[in-house]
Amino acid sequence: MIDEPINIENITFKMTTLHGDADLYVSRNLQKPNRQQFEKFSILGRKDIIYYDKSDPTKASLLKATYYIGVFGYQQSTYQLIA
Repeated sequence: MIDEPINIENITFKMTTLHGDADLYVSRNLQKPNRQQFEKFSILGRKDIIYYDKSDPTKASLLKATYYIGVFGYQQSTYQLIA
């Protein structure tokens, strides 16, 4: 949860799949993001999920939220997740 994002320019979620096939789903309004309902996603660790607004510092308050994370594997997987 980000309470006071005063000096935060962005929030990044990076998942590296170490073994298997895991996908990352993130949402600020769904408590259990999944393959059908999510705000942002990354499959096979091919991209970072980034929430930001560098263009307008007054919009940093848009980062104030609780971020819900779902990780789903198509097979048994191990991964590293960094926020």
